[in-house]
Amino acid sequence: VTEQQCKDRGCIWDIPHTGANGVPICYLDIKQVGYQMTGAFKKTDEGQEVDLQLKETAKKTLKSMPSIEMLKFSVKYMTENIVRFTIRDANNKRYEVPVQQMFNLMDKVERDESKRRYSVDVGTDAKDFHFDTSIGGLVFADQFLQIATNLGNFNEYGVHPFYTVLESDGKAHGVLFLNSNAMDYTFLPEPALSIKSMGGVLDFFVFLGDNPEHVIQLYTSVIGRSTMPPFWGLGYQLCRYGWKDTQSVKEVIDRNLKEKVPLDVMYADIDYMDKFEDFTYDHGAFAGLPELFKSTITNNNFHWTVILDPIIEANNPKYQSFIDGYKDDVFVKWSKSVAVKDRHNPADVPTDKDTYYGRMWPHGPAAFPDYFKNITDLWWRKQIKDFHAALPFDALWIDMNDPSNFDDKCPNNTLDYPPIRSDSLSNTKQLSWGSICMTTTHGQDEQYRHYDVHDLYALYEAISTQKAIHETTGKRGFVLSRTTYVSSGRYTGHWLGDNYATWPMIHHSVVGMLEFNMFGVNYVGSDICGFNDNTTPQLCRRWHQLGAFYPFARNHNEKSAIDQDPAVWIGRGHPEVTEAARNSLRLRYQLIHYLYTLFYRSQAFGDTVARPLHHEWPRDVVTHDIDTQFLWGRDVLISPFLF
Repeated sequence: VTEQQCKDRGCIWDIPHTGANGVPICYLDIKQVGYQMTGAFKKTDEGQEVDLQLKETAKKTLKSMPSIEMLKFSVKYMTENIVRFTIRDANNKRYEVPVQQMFNLMDKVERDESKRRYSVDVGTDAKDFHFDTSIGGLVFADQFLQIATNLGNFNEYGVHPFYTVLESDGKAHGVLFLNSNAMDYTFLPEPALSIKSMGGVLDFFVFLGDNPEHVIQLYTSVIGRSTMPPFWGLGYQLCRYGWKDTQSVKEVIDRNLKEKVPLDVMYADIDYMDKFEDFTYDHGAFAGLPELFKSTITNNNFHWTVILDPIIEANNPKYQSFIDGYKDDVFVKWSKSVAVKDRHNPADVPTDKDTYYGRMWPHGPAAFPDYFKNITDLWWRKQIKDFHAALPFDALWIDMNDPSNFDDKCPNNTLDYPPIRSDSLSNTKQLSWGSICMTTTHGQDEQYRHYDVHDLYALYEAISTQKAIHETTGKRGFVLSRTTYVSSGRYTGHWLGDNYATWPMIHHSVVGMLEFNMFGVNYVGSDICGFNDNTTPQLCRRWHQLGAFYPFARNHNEKSAIDQDPAVWIGRGHPEVTEAARNSLRLRYQLIHYLYTLFYRSQAFGDTVARPLHHEWPRDVVTHDIDTQFLWGRDVLISPFLF
């Protein structure tokens, strides 16, 4: 940005800093932007509210995105430990995250002031701020919302979008920003946190805890407790992308059974599909796969997980899943505001229902299920039930549900190409890069824009998939999802994405596992030995020793890399890797009843399963920065080799 461009926006040009130490050279003048109260707080049945009016000086700032002039600030006293405050457009209804309809305690109000552990003050110096916005900078435009809060000298864990703050006396609080639009956040030097979003409203829940663990219990009391995996789901799991046929799968099973590696769950990645179409399997290369499922279930007590992607090929006239889905109108649609000539529809697909088409693994153009529709939920569950008759799986792995799209060509508009600068945008300035167009619609009445619900797509898929597993198998099973959002832990587990076979990644996996436990997604782990690139004997040995203590323990890698299951190392002259994996996994199995009890406590009380040390010793400052060790519950300390 140039000096003139900066000043034209009504911002401060601070050239002496030249961007050093994270200080921008062009930034908003907090004295000029923001809002002021137009009267006193009014009591409501649930709390209190007040009107806010845009400052006159703010009208001269960010001229390309005029701010909304009248806002309403509302406070709801939910419980003695939980308070919600929301800033909305005072005159017009805006999109709000529909997930809150599934939250708990939303009908609760704590009207007894003596029981409430908080007070709400605006424009005054309160004694103890838990969400202090006195730093200024409130902006509320149609596609740009910004708010900042002072953090004090505390320790922070953030994203999802939830963060916790450990206070100096050992107490803690957490803040949920309930917003599903594209957003980014920045830690400021004060220290403070600046949060920006491209839409929706400013909707915050504050959880005041006696300690960090108590904060997570309060948080999950609202968003929902973590799912309870089946007992067998705590066993060791083997997968890889790139199995060529049924025989290659059988060889991996046989060698690990021969070496007495504890093993409970096997996977089928997309290789098993016929032309990468969901609800099919390749009757050529994977002939005999159903028989392998059945024999290992009977003889070895195995359980099987198969992968599904949210993409249904549209130009195969014999593909019944698309035929049924199109008939029922279950797919994501173009907004009617997008002209037909701008939709880039493929030549060989039906277009009479405004269906949006993209590309992923299938050979042809494909449609995306709209999980916000009831009819899609019914169709998806039926497809899964019918497929189970062919392959008797016990769990489902839902991948690529960002949702990913390999053909992301979209018409020029302010949703796909927002008129703002943001870290959420790719180098092409396209918000929908790698995904589906933001102008597409979801829901029974097409009431949701993808622009608003992109982050919710995988959550709604997980909800439908969990119901399908329960109905189809009659058992608990589990769902494993690549993408998650607030409350996903109620319905699915999560693996930490396509990592790399490097030493830094083994360390990062500990941090990710602990963060997701704080997000209420306790059934979590990283791909043991690394997904991308070839692992090494030393790395795979150490990673198995760590991975045996992930709540979700799976070895998985990609098709161009070498095999890395425990038993394969015998033939490569590295029996120490096999031995380390076997011994560490046997220790896991010795502790598996304890682990199962931790998951019970997670579902019943909201406890984390794997937790940072400062959750147990919040007043011991030495524990505050430790991310190379972790606890299972209160009683088992894990100190892995990470370097």
